[in-house]
Amino acid sequence: MERYLSDKLMEEKDEELFEQISTLYPKAMNIAFKIKEYMQEVHHKPVPKDELTYLAVHINRLLKYSELNK
Repeated sequence: MERYLSDKLMEEKDEELFEQISTLYPKAMNIAFKIKEYMQEVHHKPVPKDELTYLAVHINRLLKYSELNK
């Protein structure tokens, strides 16, 4: 979020990683896309795929943590 607001976003370089994370963690990626849509609507600037990938990895970690603590 800090990088997004300060315009210091990661450059889009790793399409393969994006595809892998999308395949491995579809639920997390779906949530990340919803966050992306919200961020773009509120702040009127795009969210690159690399940032979306990064977000999905962290969302997946939180989902797994939540499942372990049920």
